[in-house]
Amino acid sequence: MGDTPITNPRSPIRIVCSLPGHENDYLMFKADGWKYKHLRQWEDAAGASHIAEIVSERIESWRLTVDNIEIEFKPGIEAFDELPPDIAGWVTVSYREAYNKAGLPSPN
Repeated sequence: MGDTPITNPRSPIRIVCSLPGHENDYLMFKADGWKYKHLRQWEDAAGASHIAEIVSERIESWRLTVDNIEIEFKPGIEAFDELPPDIAGWVTVSYREAYNKAGLPSPN
C-alpha cells in the first residue's frame, strides 16, 4: 500500500445571476479539468451554435427561470435556445468568470 494522498473533488463553481429579477438563478460549472484550451476555444468561438456548445460543455447544471418557468439544462448547440438574450449573454460571460475561478486555490 502506497502513501497516496486522498483528495476530495472540488465543489462545482457556482455563479449567481446578476440580472434583476433573476437573483435566485445560478450556474454550476465544473471545477476540475479546466485548461488553457477552454479559454482559447471560448475566445475563438464564432457563431451562436459554437458558443453554446463550448460554454455548455463546462456547465454541470443550472437553475434558470424565464417567466417563473425553470428552463431544463441540455448541453450542446441548442443549450441556450429557450433563453432570452439577457440571460444567454450572462451565461456566456459567466464562462470566463468560471475559468478565472477555476485557477484559484480551493478553499477546502
